[in-house]
Amino acid sequence: MDADDQTEKATSLQHAKTQAIAAGIPGLIQAWGLAIWRPRKAIALIIATDPNRFLVANILMASAINWIAKRQSTPLSQDEIALALLGPIATFVFVLAAAKFMHWVGRWLDGKAGFDALKAALIWSIPAASMALLPDILSSFFSRALPSVVIHLLGLLALLFTAWSLIVPVLMVSEVQRFSILKAIANLLLAGLLLLLVMLAIVRVVISFTS
Repeated sequence: MDADDQTEKATSLQHAKTQAIAAGIPGLIQAWGLAIWRPRKAIALIIATDPNRFLVANILMASAINWIAKRQSTPLSQDEIALALLGPIATFVFVLAAAKFMHWVGRWLDGKAGFDALKAALIWSIPAASMALLPDILSSFFSRALPSVVIHLLGLLALLFTAWSLIVPVLMVSEVQRFSILKAIANLLLAGLLLLLVMLAIVRVVISFTS
């Protein structure tokens, strides 16, 4: 275990104290609730318990909510169904790449988190994004039964949840890296920029070979 991993584990244990995420479905529900409403505490507990627990289940749950959100508006084509099935795999691969770039950038910024902690922070930011879809799902399913004022309130909730979903990853990265908010934002933006440049370079190479 290297120095970064030791620091990461000690920090997580200090913040989590004697608490832990439960096992099984109750633990998954507990982690989702904390990740949405108390992201700093959630990521500290998750890392202290096991940063790799529930990662796949988390992505599958979020993908299911995303699929429901698309399905309730318009019927999905066969291509869209295939994309929906491949979505969780693509999401996981993207998170692995993003976490790697965040780890590299974080080292330049004197970050304390290891790769597993950053991977967990990114994946456990997903529940908040999924929550932003729920008001739209409810308004679409019950649009005929709900008064217009409730529909408008659900739209406002969707905007608020969307804004919150952008804040959650910043808070989680700040927690695991032991960064200020501004430094956490820099970590996310710089890593995202580098990942985007690499992806564009790969696309350009593929196009050049196929054209």
